[in-house]
Amino acid sequence: MAVTPSRSGAARKGQGGRVGGNRAAAAAGAGKKKLEWTGVRYRPWGRWAAEISVPRTRARLWIGTFDNAIQAALAYDAAMFCFYGAHLPRSRKFNFPAAPRPDVPEHVRVELTVANIKAIAEKYGRSLAGHYTPPPVRPAAAPLVAAAAGDAAGAGATATTDHGNMSDMADDVVTNADCLLSLSLDDIAAVMALLLG
Repeated sequence: MAVTPSRSGAARKGQGGRVGGNRAAAAAGAGKKKLEWTGVRYRPWGRWAAEISVPRTRARLWIGTFDNAIQAALAYDAAMFCFYGAHLPRSRKFNFPAAPRPDVPEHVRVELTVANIKAIAEKYGRSLAGHYTPPPVRPAAAPLVAAAAGDAAGAGATATTDHGNMSDMADDVVTNADCLLSLSLDDIAAVMALLLG
């Protein structure tokens, strides 16, 4: 079966019964692949593994190995959904909150076995990865740093930011979005003429 009981801390650190453990291999692989996704690990032979803790037990469910990290992260999310549903406990999070979830009705989801969850998660990770592109990760502080650098580079002015009137900025954003997304009746007629003519 794919569920393995958790080992003690000493065994996880490579000290479980062997002199020296496997520290050299761990140190050689450390830092090569830094991941931001939960439940995903890079394997030394170039594949990605997904694994999740089984709720209310000390066991871990080995979901499988995948060709890329996105497949493994999506499989982890599917297993997380199968265990907890759409509303996760505070200590848990989806890797891709905006991704669609497996189509499993709630009355079926609560009756799934660990083997069923493994099969659903593995299939979901492999099938959705080709159709789902995760949103780009933008650092939140980058615009503020660039704005502060631009202000400081100006004619000797001190870098101050006016946070008091955020409604003007919100109005600008809404106005720009409205211009981009709205079409007049003439524009719609022109598009229809192109499509039909």
